[in-house]
Amino acid sequence: MANALFKLSANFRNRIIKSAGLRLADAAGRDTTTYYEMMTGTGVPSGAYHLATGNAAVYFREDAADIATSVYYTVDGGTTWATSASVFASTAGAGLIGILDALGIITATDVEGALAENRQAIDVLEAVERPWPISALGPWAIDGDAAATNGAGLVGVAPALVPVAPDNAFCFDFTNSEYNLLSVTSGGTDYTADFQIFSDTFADGDAFYVGNSVPFCEIATDVTATVGVYGGAAITPEYWNGAAWVTLTLAIDNTGTTGTTGTTYAERDGATSFVPPADWASTTVDAFTGFLVRFRVTTTANVTTPAVLADEPSLVTPDLDSAILTPASATITALHLASAFITPGTANDTKFILMNYTTGQHSGELTWPQDTRAYNWSALALAVNAFDTLGFMVTAEDGTNEHLNVVGSVNVSI
Repeated sequence: MANALFKLSANFRNRIIKSAGLRLADAAGRDTTTYYEMMTGTGVPSGAYHLATGNAAVYFREDAADIATSVYYTVDGGTTWATSASVFASTAGAGLIGILDALGIITATDVEGALAENRQAIDVLEAVERPWPISALGPWAIDGDAAATNGAGLVGVAPALVPVAPDNAFCFDFTNSEYNLLSVTSGGTDYTADFQIFSDTFADGDAFYVGNSVPFCEIATDVTATVGVYGGAAITPEYWNGAAWVTLTLAIDNTGTTGTTGTTYAERDGATSFVPPADWASTTVDAFTGFLVRFRVTTTANVTTPAVLADEPSLVTPDLDSAILTPASATITALHLASAFITPGTANDTKFILMNYTTGQHSGELTWPQDTRAYNWSALALAVNAFDTLGFMVTAEDGTNEHLNVVGSVNVSI
């Protein structure tokens, strides 16, 4: 395990010295074996440790099997080594206590813990020094059927649907200036059923809100037998940009049968996807604070019947088989992808985003040029943390020969 550090660059080695105070060293302080050195000053000391002055360093190393259950120490520059069992049993050990106390390490057990933590840090640094492999199996296409369980662009075997909390789905009755949670709209002034997205009189300004604590890119809607009925474009999807409610451009709205831009939302089951806007801002509406999408009635004359949903909408995310889990905190700076399909993208460019579903950040919309099997994207700046969930969502498909079973890698910096 300890040998992992020799795969790191000098830059990473210096980071370990500065941040963790531990590094690999031989008895003389050279980076050649699997010993650890704990610095008590700056630079690499030479010679024996002097109790009188405290100048130099105290060295630790693991046992011969590289197992941290036995920690060895030296106070003479590595000429002789003792085990952790006797670390405080000698005069030299008494001087050692003072140094360990100054370092915030009091017992041999603490030393062992510090070494174990440092090995984990080394493993992480080793992982992020080279590109991370990624894959996105399945077709890179927009699913156009009327099923809330299918992602409208999410790449993968099947999406995971995460219902929003009851407080995150609510309605506004413009006529009565009244907010109601979607799950209990029948208790409102002008609603017949629970989960009814617009009031019975559906005036301009009626709105249905879906929110989350971080930005999102896809909503799954399950409609009951009471579907929305429209005589034409009636609804405008919107988001808050920090100053005003503005139109949200959708990649696809599969809930519409007479349109796919959200203007006839909830005519049927389906998924609605979009690129999260760069200026999307958190806001407070009624009792909810977070990132909101609203479907607002803007042409009352085209509304015939307001839809009644089966339950709260769900946010669409990758399932465990399709998710990309990041191994460490880093910034993705470049993306490299190759399609298993020999002749993909023969009709149109394919557009997509690399989405961090944990934080709500994304790569920005990227274009995979037509007639290109493998392609690289640089100048990205997508921040990730350890174990964030990432995935690809297609916003514009080729329409004829879609990319399939894509593999590749991302470059990262820390």
